[in-house]
Amino acid sequence: MHTLDEIVAESPVFAGLEPAQLQLIAGCAHNVAFFKDQRLFREGDPADTFYLVRRGRVALTTHVPGRGDVTIETVEPGEVLGWSWLFPPYTWHFDARAVEDAGVVA
Repeated sequence: MHTLDEIVAESPVFAGLEPAQLQLIAGCAHNVAFFKDQRLFREGDPADTFYLVRRGRVALTTHVPGRGDVTIETVEPGEVLGWSWLFPPYTWHFDARAVEDAGVVA
C-alpha cells in the first residue's frame, strides 16, 4: 500500500515540483471511493476539488437537449480531472460519473 505522499510524488502530473510542494499537496489530499454510476460532481456546481484517478474510470459528460447525456471524455487510472477549480467562475463545466467502481485521490 502506498501513502498519499508516495502517490502524489509518483504522479506525472506533479513532476518537477519541489518536495515541499509535493508534501503540501499530499497534506491536502484524501482517498475517495465512488461506486459505479455515482457522480463525482455536477455541471454548474462550485468547483473546489482536483482528482487523480487511481483505479476505475470516470466519464465526463454534458447534457445535450434531445440526446441526453453525452460522454466527452473517459478518464483512466493515472489521469486527472477537475481543472475547473483553477479558473473563474470556479464552477464545473461538465458532469463526472464513475463508469465503474473508482478510487481517486481528491
